[in-house]
Formats: sequence, C-alpha cells, structure tokens
Amino acid sequence: MIAVHTLAPEIREDRPLRRMALLADVMIGHEEPGGARALHFQMQFVFFSVFQAEGIGPVAMHRNGMLVQARHLITAMIGLPLFYSVAEADDTDPFSLDASGNDF
Repeated sequence: MIAVHTLAPEIREDRPLRRMALLADVMIGHEEPGGARALHFQMQFVFFSVFQAEGIGPVAMHRNGMLVQARHLITAMIGLPLFYSVAEADDTDPFSLDASGNDF
C-alpha cells in the first residue's frame, strides 16, 4: 500500500498539499507532545508563504481552499489531549509553546 504523503506532486499547485500531508504525518508520529504543538505553532507563522499555492487560477484557488480546511483540521487535532503531556496539563495557557528548531 502506498502512503499518500509519499506520492510525488503531479503539478506545482500540489506541492503545498504534500507539505501539509508531511506536516500532519510528522505531528502524529512525533514522540514528544510538545514537539507536535511546536510544529503546529511554526506552521501558523509560515502558512501563507509555505502552505499556499501561488496564483489566482481555479486550480490554485481550489488547492488553497483545501489547505485552509486542512489547517483548521490540524488545529483541531492538535487540541486533542494526546498532544499534551502530564506536566503541561497544569498550565493555564494551552498555547504556550517552546521552539523545537524544526524547519519546514
């Protein structure tokens, strides 16, 4: 069985979708709960430069709509309790993240 995130992009507008699939895969498989949250935090800062297709054509607009939906789903996913460690459960601010140094 072939994983979706291992497929090569067919067209230029598919590259941001592949990046989003790779990000979700890395976040789910991350060993440290704070690390996945740090990746999500970094994604928020670079979303419009890295996770958006260039152009205003129908394909780019379609891909960008899908990427915005994926962003909302990843934000909902990162809010699940499995992405919080026991030590972080006492924090009052669930979005206080530490930088992990991962680049996109």
